[in-house]
Amino acid sequence: TRVNIGEIHWLFPSSLIIDDLTVNDQKNEQLLAVNRIATKVEWIPLVKHGQLSIRNIRLFEPDINLYKVNADGEMNYQFLVDAFTAKERKEKKSKWLNLRVNSLLIRKASVKYDVHSEKVTPGIFNRHHIDVNNLSAMLSLKELTNDSISMIVRSMQCTEHSGAKIEDLYLRFVGNRHGATLGNFHLKLPNSSLRLDTLWFDYSPDDFFNSLIVKGSIPPSRITPSDLGSFIPTIKDFKEPIHVSGDAIASKSQICIKGLEVYTHHKD
Repeated sequence: TRVNIGEIHWLFPSSLIIDDLTVNDQKNEQLLAVNRIATKVEWIPLVKHGQLSIRNIRLFEPDINLYKVNADGEMNYQFLVDAFTAKERKEKKSKWLNLRVNSLLIRKASVKYDVHSEKVTPGIFNRHHIDVNNLSAMLSLKELTNDSISMIVRSMQCTEHSGAKIEDLYLRFVGNRHGATLGNFHLKLPNSSLRLDTLWFDYSPDDFFNSLIVKGSIPPSRITPSDLGSFIPTIKDFKEPIHVSGDAIASKSQICIKGLEVYTHHKD
């Protein structure tokens, strides 16, 4: 594969800036292009606790192109996965992951995923042809280890080629091998505002889907069906907001809903 770097700037002792980075896949197609990557590492946590703590990472105009020839084919980034896996096997031991990123800033990203053998569906979201543009986000990875993760999405906006649009997203997520919580969830679409109180996920790492139990509540939220028209074309002209709230608990075998309230502006 081919990797090109325009310029590298090292601001001693902890700041690194890389301009005009491009990475090609093994077919010499562009896999990744980034206008600028800027990062700042905190050395004290690494020296004292063995934790790689990054004060901030800023990605400007990243362009990611993912694809495979058919549904059973390999992804074009598979050679990178194989390279790192081979390195780990060679060392004959797995390293303990302990990573923290205080601030991850993404500006004007594009992410494309294609399965070349599958048909395109203009105007309708297609899981085989995903094309996200104008993705901007601010995240904080509080902790990432081999068995746990804690992160905050402070804001995110993007559009998809089918017409779907996220105007803003906020959430807090904490998870480990036995459970997870999703809190302070707020999703804003052009004409919708969906909130979720804390969702609890309980599961066994040995049998995730059969053991999964989800419980939580939806505080008063507003959903306009036309915002989901790219996923369900039959509702794209339904512009009347629907108000919804309630509590639920779900497992593989049953769903229990209580206090469900659904109405339009006319209370019907």
